[in-house]
Amino acid sequence: KIIRGGLIKNPPAAKKKDEVRKGTWQERWFVLKKTTLFYYKKRGDTRPKGEIDLRAAIIEDADVKTRKEFTIRIHQASQVFNYLQCSSQAEKEAWLEDIRSAAGYKAPKVEDQIFASEYYASFGVLKQGLDGNLRRVVLIPDEKKQLVHVAFEQQFVKRYPTSIIRKAVCSKTVTVSNFFEVRLVLCPDPRLPNEIKEKVFYMATKDEALACSTLINNFCQGDRLKIQDLSNTPPKQKGFLEMQGLADRAWVRLWAVLVEKRCLLYNSVDDT
Repeated sequence: KIIRGGLIKNPPAAKKKDEVRKGTWQERWFVLKKTTLFYYKKRGDTRPKGEIDLRAAIIEDADVKTRKEFTIRIHQASQVFNYLQCSSQAEKEAWLEDIRSAAGYKAPKVEDQIFASEYYASFGVLKQGLDGNLRRVVLIPDEKKQLVHVAFEQQFVKRYPTSIIRKAVCSKTVTVSNFFEVRLVLCPDPRLPNEIKEKVFYMATKDEALACSTLINNFCQGDRLKIQDLSNTPPKQKGFLEMQGLADRAWVRLWAVLVEKRCLLYNSVDDT
């Protein structure tokens, strides 16, 4: 199977240097053959301008890193980083599927896939990887298993039992790349209460970070979001938040009300 199409490419920086070069995006014609992505200066050329070896490559969304829509990051095994931009979300998803297939990605197991109906809440957040890049993940409290899942690309990649989560803390100041922190304070071994670890996630606004940390704290303490018990309590804060759905990964705008350390979510202002 040979895949062809026009994409906009950002020339890679020096080897082992992961950066997006400013002002150098150029349109190229791409041809995917087996495990190699060839690119040409223009459609119809017979000699490729270059090629990208996809074997053992890491392919992921790059919108946050590039600050552009519909972008893809290809981290080659040779430690060369490539950034591509598509013309639409549909084209991006099609290229992601084909490139990942060429790179040898395996389809996720059914038991590891995420189904939105099984969980009562989730938050789209950012997590910084070992390479310094921010990746979009989802924090999912699982009431049935008493876990807080971390999901990436529709798969669970980490699980934190509620028994080891001491608290979730929202930072009041901007930290990495103009994002606000949500810190999970963990005590992995109850016999060693002073052995504390922290897992840091990032959100775009302070309101989102506060809502996320509040929900996780309520969940770990065994609280339930009982709206009828809070109907006469004045809210501390209210406003619109955007949450990422799990089934289609679409962002949904919800009306959020913070009452007595609980974040209540509604489809609209009228629902309150």
